[in-house]
Amino acid sequence: MDIISGWVTLVFLFIFSCFCMKLSHCGDTLKQGESIRDRPRYGQWVGEAQQLVSANGIFELGFFTPGNSNKRYVGIWYKKDPKQIVVWVANRETPLSWDYSGSLTINPNGNLMILGGVNDPNIRTRGISISLSSVLAESNTSLRLWDCGNLVLTEGIGEGDEPRVLWQSFDHPSNTYLPGMKLGLSVIGGSSTMLTSWKSKDDPSHGDFTLGLDSSPTG
Repeated sequence: MDIISGWVTLVFLFIFSCFCMKLSHCGDTLKQGESIRDRPRYGQWVGEAQQLVSANGIFELGFFTPGNSNKRYVGIWYKKDPKQIVVWVANRETPLSWDYSGSLTINPNGNLMILGGVNDPNIRTRGISISLSSVLAESNTSLRLWDCGNLVLTEGIGEGDEPRVLWQSFDHPSNTYLPGMKLGLSVIGGSSTMLTSWKSKDDPSHGDFTLGLDSSPTG
């Protein structure tokens, strides 16, 4: 009976550990249909927020609240920095309220989205849906946080083929320059990539200062 009980215990622990692995996400890649979840409940916390961590543990992506703000944002920061200096913010102009339970996910169309909905059933507010990418994918997409701090959405064409880059955070910088970024004008479309300051330490929305290339003719 002791042997049988031991096997039952081992099987239970294995199933429980697999279940816990499903609940948390701390790898460097997010696959289509998966989500990174921020897990507040109205008025209190339950569980732990989930993150993406680059392969060598340099950068981390997750939900955060800057300074004395009561808003939640999706951002990237140096994982081992105790000050958690944020180098990129996904939803600068469209934060989630503190009473929201947000998630970062890849929708069925292969696009990257931030979703938010109120947990308190007594508050009747529509959920928030923020599209970070708008691409036409021909196959499943995946999101990876690289050790350089670049968050990249790729499409797997076929076995043995190089993944096709559909979207990357380096093309949408916030207020911090990271090695590998390219600031300037795009040859296709003429859009400009530049750094923009935060409005304040509590508010990462666009501030008053920018850094980039000036395309206007000089006299």
